[in-house]
Amino acid sequence: MSIPPGAGPGAAPDPMSWIAALGAADARAVAQLRVVRAMSLPDWCIAAGFLRDRVWDALHGLAPRRERNDVDVLFFDPADAGCDREADAEARLARAFPDAAWEVRNQARM
Repeated sequence: MSIPPGAGPGAAPDPMSWIAALGAADARAVAQLRVVRAMSLPDWCIAAGFLRDRVWDALHGLAPRRERNDVDVLFFDPADAGCDREADAEARLARAFPDAAWEVRNQARM
């Protein structure tokens, strides 16, 4: 997705809408988000680098954009502070997207 004239972070009217549209236009990103959501991890998110690199590539006109190989998934579950759930989640994600380096961490354990 290229930057329309006068658009981009900090430009009117809404930089958050621009960032959301940038992510929504990336079929791979949407598919990865859906796979993580389907895992039903409590209070999960994908770390900021997931979008940061897409924004950077768009701002600098890098097309096609560089593939992001590492994806950090964070969740919070104080009731399960062991490492087994993280390893299981990483294995499941690796089966869905074997070319991505997944790292899943329970922030309650950190």
